[in-house]
Amino acid sequence: MMAQRRGLNGTGKSSETLLKEMMTRGHERGLYSAAVGLVTNQFETVFSFATGSLSDDIDASPASMLTIFDAASITKPITAMLLLQCVEQGRLHLEQPLAALLPEAAESAAAKVTVRQLATHTSGLPAWKAIHHAANPLKALLSTPLEAEPGTQYCYSDLGYILLGTIIMRLCGRPLEHLAFDQIFRPLGMGATTFNPPQSVHTRIAATTAPLGKVHDPNARGLGGVAGHAGIFTTAQDLTLLGNSLLNSLTGTFGEKVPQILCPAAARLAALRQTPTPLPAHTIGWFAWPNGYLPKADLLSDQTFGHTGFTGTMMLIDPSTNTLVILLTNRVLFENSNDGSEVLTLRRLFANVAGSLVRG
Repeated sequence: MMAQRRGLNGTGKSSETLLKEMMTRGHERGLYSAAVGLVTNQFETVFSFATGSLSDDIDASPASMLTIFDAASITKPITAMLLLQCVEQGRLHLEQPLAALLPEAAESAAAKVTVRQLATHTSGLPAWKAIHHAANPLKALLSTPLEAEPGTQYCYSDLGYILLGTIIMRLCGRPLEHLAFDQIFRPLGMGATTFNPPQSVHTRIAATTAPLGKVHDPNARGLGGVAGHAGIFTTAQDLTLLGNSLLNSLTGTFGEKVPQILCPAAARLAALRQTPTPLPAHTIGWFAWPNGYLPKADLLSDQTFGHTGFTGTMMLIDPSTNTLVILLTNRVLFENSNDGSEVLTLRRLFANVAGSLVRG
Protein backbone atom coordinates (compact mmCIF):
# COMPACT_ATOMS: atom_id res chain seq x y z
CA MET A 1 0.00 0.00 0.00
CA MET A 2 1.28 3.43 -0.90
CA ALA A 3 2.34 5.56 2.04
CA GLN A 4 -0.35 8.13 2.67
CA ARG A 5 0.45 11.82 2.55
CA ARG A 6 -0.72 13.49 5.71
CA GLY A 7 -0.36 17.01 7.05
CA LEU A 8 1.99 18.24 4.28
CA ASN A 9 -0.37 20.70 2.61
CA GLY A 10 -0.29 23.49 5.18
CA THR A 11 -3.77 22.81 6.55
CA GLY A 12 -2.87 20.36 9.28
CA LYS A 13 -5.30 17.94 7.65
CA SER A 14 -4.56 14.90 5.57
CA SER A 15 -5.39 14.92 1.87
CA GLU A 16 -7.93 12.17 2.54
CA THR A 17 -9.70 14.39 5.07
CA LEU A 18 -9.73 17.29 2.62
CA LEU A 19 -11.33 15.11 -0.05
CA LYS A 20 -13.99 13.89 2.38
CA GLU A 21 -14.77 17.43 3.49
CA MET A 22 -14.96 18.59 -0.12
CA MET A 23 -17.43 15.87 -1.07
CA THR A 24 -19.51 16.36 2.07
CA ARG A 25 -19.62 20.12 1.51
CA GLY A 26 -20.99 19.57 -2.00
CA HIS A 27 -23.77 17.43 -0.54
CA GLU A 28 -24.56 20.01 2.11
CA ARG A 29 -24.71 22.76 -0.53
CA GLY A 30 -27.32 20.79 -2.47
CA LEU A 31 -25.14 20.03 -5.49
CA TYR A 32 -26.10 16.34 -5.33
CA SER A 33 -27.71 13.90 -2.94
CA ALA A 34 -25.01 11.24 -3.31
CA ALA A 35 -21.29 11.20 -4.13
CA VAL A 36 -18.66 8.47 -4.26
CA GLY A 37 -14.94 9.20 -4.65
CA LEU A 38 -12.20 6.69 -5.36
CA VAL A 39 -8.48 7.17 -6.07
CA THR A 40 -6.15 4.31 -6.91
CA ASN A 41 -2.45 4.15 -7.66
CA GLN A 42 -0.59 1.06 -8.89
CA PHE A 43 -3.81 -0.96 -8.40
CA GLU A 44 -3.97 0.03 -4.73
CA THR A 45 -6.79 2.15 -3.29
CA VAL A 46 -5.45 5.31 -1.64
CA PHE A 47 -8.82 6.98 -1.07
CA SER A 48 -12.45 5.85 -1.02
CA PHE A 49 -15.44 7.63 0.46
CA ALA A 50 -19.20 7.87 0.02
CA THR A 51 -21.43 10.65 1.29
CA GLY A 52 -25.09 11.59 1.19
CA SER A 53 -28.07 9.43 0.30
CA LEU A 54 -29.52 7.88 -2.83
CA SER A 55 -32.19 10.56 -3.18
CA ASP A 56 -33.46 13.64 -1.38
CA ASP A 57 -36.22 11.68 0.34
CA ILE A 58 -35.93 11.91 4.10
CA ASP A 59 -35.87 8.10 4.46
CA ALA A 60 -33.52 7.43 1.53
CA SER A 61 -30.74 4.90 1.99
CA PRO A 62 -27.23 6.25 2.54
CA ALA A 63 -24.81 6.24 -0.36
CA SER A 64 -22.02 3.66 -0.20
CA MET A 65 -19.17 2.34 -2.29
CA LEU A 66 -21.75 -0.04 -3.81
CA THR A 67 -23.97 2.80 -5.06
CA ILE A 68 -24.77 2.61 -8.77
CA PHE A 69 -24.76 5.84 -10.81
CA ASP A 70 -26.04 6.78 -14.23
CA ALA A 71 -22.63 7.34 -15.82
CA ALA A 72 -24.04 9.32 -18.77
CA SER A 73 -21.27 10.08 -21.29
CA ILE A 74 -18.75 7.78 -19.64
CA THR A 75 -20.63 5.38 -21.93
CA LYS A 76 -18.71 6.92 -24.84
CA PRO A 77 -15.34 5.38 -23.83
CA ILE A 78 -17.09 1.99 -23.55
CA THR A 79 -18.35 2.41 -27.11
CA ALA A 80 -14.87 3.47 -28.20
CA MET A 81 -13.33 0.36 -26.63
CA LEU A 82 -15.78 -1.82 -28.55
CA LEU A 83 -14.82 0.15 -31.67
CA LEU A 84 -11.12 -0.49 -31.06
CA GLN A 85 -11.86 -4.18 -30.59
CA CYS A 86 -13.46 -4.07 -34.05
CA VAL A 87 -10.24 -2.52 -35.33
CA GLU A 88 -8.22 -5.32 -33.71
CA GLN A 89 -10.52 -7.90 -35.33
CA GLY A 90 -10.14 -6.40 -38.81
CA ARG A 91 -13.80 -5.43 -39.06
CA LEU A 92 -13.07 -1.81 -39.99
CA HIS A 93 -10.37 0.86 -40.08
CA LEU A 94 -10.64 4.36 -38.71
CA GLU A 95 -10.40 6.19 -42.06
CA GLN A 96 -13.44 4.44 -43.52
CA PRO A 97 -16.30 6.83 -44.37
CA LEU A 98 -19.68 6.49 -42.72
CA ALA A 99 -21.42 5.58 -46.00
CA ALA A 100 -19.18 2.52 -46.43
CA LEU A 101 -20.41 1.15 -43.10
CA LEU A 102 -24.02 2.39 -43.06
CA PRO A 103 -25.41 2.26 -46.62
CA GLU A 104 -28.40 4.43 -45.67
CA ALA A 105 -25.92 7.26 -44.96
CA ALA A 106 -24.90 7.46 -48.63
CA GLU A 107 -27.09 10.50 -49.33
CA SER A 108 -26.56 12.19 -45.96
CA ALA A 109 -24.38 15.22 -45.30
CA ALA A 110 -22.19 12.97 -43.14
CA ALA A 111 -21.58 10.36 -45.84
CA LYS A 112 -17.84 11.09 -46.10
CA VAL A 113 -17.24 11.59 -42.39
CA THR A 114 -14.68 9.04 -41.19
CA VAL A 115 -14.89 6.74 -38.20
CA ARG A 116 -11.94 8.58 -36.65
CA GLN A 117 -13.75 11.91 -37.01
CA LEU A 118 -16.86 10.48 -35.35
CA ALA A 119 -14.78 9.11 -32.48
CA THR A 120 -12.85 12.38 -31.95
CA HIS A 121 -15.78 14.81 -32.29
CA THR A 122 -14.39 16.37 -35.47
CA SER A 123 -17.16 15.12 -37.77
CA GLY A 124 -18.88 18.48 -38.19
CA LEU A 125 -22.07 17.13 -36.62
CA PRO A 126 -23.79 19.36 -34.06
CA ALA A 127 -23.57 18.62 -30.36
CA TRP A 128 -27.13 17.35 -30.01
CA LYS A 129 -30.44 16.85 -31.76
CA ALA A 130 -33.68 15.46 -30.38
CA ILE A 131 -34.20 12.18 -32.22
CA HIS A 132 -35.97 10.25 -29.46
CA HIS A 133 -39.46 11.13 -30.67
CA ALA A 134 -38.76 10.23 -34.31
CA ALA A 135 -40.39 7.18 -35.87
CA ASN A 136 -36.96 6.34 -37.31
CA PRO A 137 -34.26 7.87 -35.04
CA LEU A 138 -31.37 6.87 -37.33
CA LYS A 139 -33.05 8.48 -40.33
CA ALA A 140 -33.65 11.61 -38.27
CA LEU A 141 -29.98 11.68 -37.25
CA LEU A 142 -28.73 11.18 -40.80
CA SER A 143 -30.87 14.07 -42.02
CA THR A 144 -28.87 16.44 -39.78
CA PRO A 145 -26.82 19.08 -41.65
CA LEU A 146 -23.15 19.41 -40.79
CA GLU A 147 -22.07 22.57 -38.99
CA ALA A 148 -18.49 22.42 -40.27
CA GLU A 149 -16.35 20.66 -42.83
CA PRO A 150 -15.27 17.31 -41.35
CA GLY A 151 -11.89 17.46 -39.65
CA THR A 152 -11.80 21.25 -39.33
CA GLN A 153 -13.59 21.91 -36.02
CA TYR A 154 -14.07 20.20 -32.67
CA CYS A 155 -17.65 19.91 -31.44
CA TYR A 156 -18.42 17.45 -28.67
CA SER A 157 -21.29 15.51 -30.23
CA ASP A 158 -23.59 12.84 -28.86
CA LEU A 159 -24.74 12.21 -32.44
CA GLY A 160 -21.35 10.90 -33.54
CA TYR A 161 -21.32 8.29 -30.81
CA ILE A 162 -24.89 7.22 -31.54
CA LEU A 163 -23.65 6.51 -35.08
CA LEU A 164 -20.60 4.64 -33.75
CA GLY A 165 -22.83 2.42 -31.62
CA THR A 166 -24.94 1.67 -34.70
CA ILE A 167 -21.86 0.85 -36.77
CA ILE A 168 -20.54 -1.55 -34.13
CA MET A 169 -23.87 -3.37 -33.90
CA ARG A 170 -24.05 -3.70 -37.69
CA LEU A 171 -20.52 -5.05 -37.99
CA CYS A 172 -20.89 -7.53 -35.14
CA GLY A 173 -24.51 -8.47 -35.73
CA ARG A 174 -25.37 -8.20 -32.04
CA PRO A 175 -26.98 -5.61 -29.71
CA LEU A 176 -24.61 -3.11 -28.16
CA GLU A 177 -25.48 -4.13 -24.60
CA HIS A 178 -24.62 -7.78 -25.32
CA LEU A 179 -21.29 -6.84 -26.87
CA ALA A 180 -20.41 -4.61 -23.92
CA PHE A 181 -21.28 -7.35 -21.43
CA ASP A 182 -19.47 -10.17 -23.21
CA GLN A 183 -16.38 -8.23 -24.33
CA ILE A 184 -15.83 -5.74 -21.50
CA PHE A 185 -17.97 -6.05 -18.38
CA ARG A 186 -17.82 -9.81 -17.84
CA PRO A 187 -14.11 -10.28 -18.64
CA LEU A 188 -13.21 -7.46 -16.23
CA GLY A 189 -15.59 -8.57 -13.48
CA MET A 190 -17.66 -5.38 -13.70
CA GLY A 191 -20.63 -7.07 -12.09
CA ALA A 192 -22.61 -3.90 -11.32
CA THR A 193 -22.23 -2.30 -14.76
CA THR A 194 -25.04 -2.55 -17.26
CA PHE A 195 -27.48 -0.81 -19.54
CA ASN A 196 -31.07 -0.84 -18.25
CA PRO A 197 -30.28 -2.05 -14.71
CA PRO A 198 -32.65 -4.77 -13.50
CA GLN A 199 -35.23 -4.17 -10.79
CA SER A 200 -33.13 -6.22 -8.36
CA VAL A 201 -30.49 -3.44 -8.10
CA HIS A 202 -32.78 -0.39 -8.12
CA THR A 203 -32.33 -0.03 -4.35
CA ARG A 204 -28.63 0.74 -5.01
CA ILE A 205 -29.13 3.41 -7.70
CA ALA A 206 -28.58 7.11 -7.04
CA ALA A 207 -31.67 8.97 -8.21
CA THR A 208 -31.82 11.44 -11.09
CA THR A 209 -34.86 13.25 -12.50
CA ALA A 210 -35.58 10.23 -14.71
CA PRO A 211 -37.62 7.28 -13.38
CA LEU A 212 -35.47 5.09 -11.16
CA GLY A 213 -33.37 2.72 -13.25
CA LYS A 214 -33.97 4.69 -16.46
CA VAL A 215 -31.16 6.60 -18.16
CA HIS A 216 -31.35 10.37 -17.70
CA ASP A 217 -30.41 11.25 -21.29
CA PRO A 218 -33.62 11.60 -23.37
CA ASN A 219 -32.16 10.31 -26.64
CA ALA A 220 -30.69 7.24 -24.93
CA ARG A 221 -33.97 6.66 -23.13
CA GLY A 222 -35.88 6.97 -26.40
CA LEU A 223 -33.52 4.43 -27.99
CA GLY A 224 -34.51 1.85 -25.38
CA GLY A 225 -31.88 2.79 -22.81
CA VAL A 226 -29.01 1.57 -24.98
CA ALA A 227 -26.96 3.93 -27.14
CA GLY A 228 -23.36 4.67 -28.03
CA HIS A 229 -23.32 7.99 -26.20
CA ALA A 230 -25.15 7.25 -22.91
CA GLY A 231 -26.95 4.52 -21.00
CA ILE A 232 -24.35 2.85 -18.78
CA PHE A 233 -25.01 2.48 -15.04
CA THR A 234 -21.95 1.63 -12.98
CA THR A 235 -20.05 1.93 -9.68
CA ALA A 236 -16.74 3.54 -8.81
CA GLN A 237 -15.19 0.14 -8.15
CA ASP A 238 -16.24 -1.19 -11.54
CA LEU A 239 -14.70 1.83 -13.23
CA THR A 240 -11.39 1.09 -11.50
CA LEU A 241 -11.44 -2.35 -13.12
CA LEU A 242 -11.95 -0.71 -16.52
CA GLY A 243 -9.24 1.88 -15.92
CA ASN A 244 -6.69 -0.60 -14.63
CA SER A 245 -7.25 -2.81 -17.65
CA LEU A 246 -6.36 0.12 -19.90
CA LEU A 247 -3.35 0.97 -17.76
CA ASN A 248 -2.19 -2.63 -17.91
CA SER A 249 -2.42 -2.60 -21.71
CA LEU A 250 -0.46 0.67 -21.83
CA THR A 251 2.23 -0.10 -19.24
CA GLY A 252 2.15 -3.84 -18.55
CA THR A 253 2.43 -2.96 -14.86
CA PHE A 254 -0.07 -5.48 -13.53
CA GLY A 255 0.69 -8.47 -15.79
CA GLU A 256 -1.78 -11.32 -15.63
CA LYS A 257 -3.26 -9.86 -12.44
CA VAL A 258 -5.44 -7.54 -14.54
CA PRO A 259 -7.11 -8.64 -17.80
CA GLN A 260 -6.27 -6.68 -20.94
CA ILE A 261 -9.32 -6.17 -23.16
CA LEU A 262 -7.37 -4.09 -25.68
CA CYS A 263 -4.00 -4.90 -27.17
CA PRO A 264 -1.27 -2.34 -26.38
CA ALA A 265 -1.48 -0.74 -29.84
CA ALA A 266 -5.25 -0.25 -29.56
CA ALA A 267 -4.90 1.06 -25.99
CA ARG A 268 -2.49 3.71 -27.28
CA LEU A 269 -5.22 4.97 -29.60
CA ALA A 270 -7.41 5.35 -26.50
CA ALA A 271 -4.68 7.18 -24.59
CA LEU A 272 -3.00 9.42 -27.17
CA ARG A 273 -4.25 12.45 -29.07
CA GLN A 274 -5.91 11.65 -32.39
CA THR A 275 -6.98 15.18 -33.35
CA PRO A 276 -4.85 17.63 -35.34
CA THR A 277 -3.52 20.77 -33.72
CA PRO A 278 -4.74 23.37 -32.99
CA LEU A 279 -8.02 21.56 -32.26
CA PRO A 280 -8.63 20.39 -28.67
CA ALA A 281 -7.00 17.03 -27.95
CA HIS A 282 -9.17 13.93 -28.10
CA THR A 283 -8.27 10.26 -28.29
CA ILE A 284 -10.42 7.44 -29.61
CA GLY A 285 -12.99 7.80 -26.85
CA TRP A 286 -11.47 10.14 -24.27
CA PHE A 287 -10.62 13.78 -23.58
CA ALA A 288 -6.86 14.39 -23.58
CA TRP A 289 -4.62 17.32 -22.73
CA PRO A 290 -5.04 20.09 -23.80
CA ASN A 291 -8.83 20.04 -23.89
CA GLY A 292 -11.06 22.20 -21.71
CA TYR A 293 -13.43 19.28 -21.21
CA LEU A 294 -10.70 17.34 -19.37
CA PRO A 295 -10.83 18.28 -15.65
CA LYS A 296 -7.36 17.00 -14.79
CA ALA A 297 -6.54 20.29 -13.03
CA ASP A 298 -2.93 20.96 -12.06
CA LEU A 299 -1.20 18.02 -10.36
CA LEU A 300 -1.98 15.09 -12.64
CA SER A 301 0.40 14.75 -15.58
CA ASP A 302 -0.20 15.91 -19.15
CA GLN A 303 -0.48 12.24 -20.12
CA THR A 304 -3.81 12.14 -18.28
CA PHE A 305 -6.91 11.28 -20.29
CA GLY A 306 -10.45 10.89 -19.04
CA HIS A 307 -14.14 11.51 -19.46
CA THR A 308 -17.05 13.12 -17.68
CA GLY A 309 -20.80 12.67 -17.71
CA PHE A 310 -23.63 15.21 -17.67
CA THR A 311 -25.16 13.52 -14.63
CA GLY A 312 -22.12 14.56 -12.56
CA THR A 313 -19.59 11.80 -13.17
CA MET A 314 -15.83 11.87 -13.81
CA MET A 315 -13.07 9.35 -14.52
CA LEU A 316 -9.40 10.33 -15.00
CA ILE A 317 -6.51 8.03 -15.97
CA ASP A 318 -2.86 9.04 -15.58
CA PRO A 319 -0.53 6.46 -17.17
CA SER A 320 2.59 8.25 -15.92
CA THR A 321 1.85 7.05 -12.37
CA ASN A 322 -0.80 4.35 -13.01
CA THR A 323 -3.36 6.50 -11.23
CA LEU A 324 -7.16 6.59 -11.45
CA VAL A 325 -9.33 9.39 -10.09
CA ILE A 326 -13.08 8.76 -9.99
CA LEU A 327 -15.83 11.03 -8.69
CA LEU A 328 -19.45 9.99 -9.19
CA THR A 329 -22.40 12.19 -8.25
CA ASN A 330 -26.06 12.53 -9.16
CA ARG A 331 -25.94 16.29 -9.62
CA VAL A 332 -28.85 16.24 -12.15
CA LEU A 333 -31.23 15.38 -9.31
CA PHE A 334 -31.06 19.13 -8.57
CA GLU A 335 -30.50 20.42 -12.10
CA ASN A 336 -33.40 22.85 -11.76
CA SER A 337 -31.82 24.55 -8.76
CA ASN A 338 -28.18 24.85 -9.92
CA ASP A 339 -26.47 25.20 -13.28
CA GLY A 340 -23.78 22.60 -12.63
CA SER A 341 -20.94 25.11 -12.55
CA GLU A 342 -20.05 24.32 -8.94
CA VAL A 343 -19.69 20.63 -9.80
CA LEU A 344 -17.39 21.58 -12.69
CA THR A 345 -15.19 23.41 -10.19
CA LEU A 346 -15.45 20.59 -7.65
CA ARG A 347 -14.11 18.10 -10.18
CA ARG A 348 -10.91 20.07 -10.64
CA LEU A 349 -10.45 20.72 -6.93
CA PHE A 350 -11.01 17.02 -6.26
CA ALA A 351 -8.44 16.10 -8.94
CA ASN A 352 -5.86 18.42 -7.37
CA VAL A 353 -6.18 16.99 -3.90
CA ALA A 354 -6.25 13.47 -5.36
CA GLY A 355 -3.06 14.33 -7.25
CA SER A 356 -1.38 15.19 -3.96
CA LEU A 357 -1.84 11.53 -2.91
CA VAL A 358 0.03 10.14 -5.88
CA ARG A 359 3.50 8.69 -5.73
CA GLY A 360 5.33 8.09 -8.99
